[in-house]
Amino acid sequence: MGKQVDILISNKTIKLWMEMNKLTLNQFVQTKSYTNFKTLYSFLITKEENELNNKCIFLDVEDELHLDYAWRLKTLSSGINLLAIGLPKDIEFVKQLFKNGYISYIDVTSNEIDVVKAIEKAQSKKYYLPESKVEEIIFSMVQEKKETQPSSFLDKDKLKTLLLTKKDKEVIEYIIKGYTYKSIAEILNLTTFAVNQRTKSVYKKCGVRSRNELSYLLLK
Repeated sequence: MGKQVDILISNKTIKLWMEMNKLTLNQFVQTKSYTNFKTLYSFLITKEENELNNKCIFLDVEDELHLDYAWRLKTLSSGINLLAIGLPKDIEFVKQLFKNGYISYIDVTSNEIDVVKAIEKAQSKKYYLPESKVEEIIFSMVQEKKETQPSSFLDKDKLKTLLLTKKDKEVIEYIIKGYTYKSIAEILNLTTFAVNQRTKSVYKKCGVRSRNELSYLLLK
């Protein structure tokens, strides 16, 4: 890669993790570490715009001022690539990082190859997350979709009058869409028998005898 990557870390655990991976990392890219933002900023402010364009900087997100640092660096040059490094975080925290200008996120459960990949992607103006985090985000998005889908086509007023559980509503959604019991079982991680029994329970609570009657009752 050739270009220098600047690293601002204050957290001791992250420092140790970075030191353990530096030997491998330095085979691919030059690194320069800083212990405080003032020193890093003073170094960068002397650079020309073209030197800052596409520059990669790792910021320690355990530092409570990291968002302020990110904003100041982006003000210095919009071409700077901000890469977050920290302790393991939940998906909502990671999403907020991307909303606040970061282009990648690495934590101490990642390895040096993830760091190299993150830098490579950043220099191509592409986002990067370790595969495990990508899977978490996809799962999170699927769950959010599951929670919001039923209200988009089911009659809320009618649902309120029926004694339906959250699991009942999940099954109803897929029954009305025409999914087979086997498909519903795979989606909801249930057995086909469990889906069959829950469907019978839903029909009884709603006072219907078929999929068509259920659709007629609950669709807007």
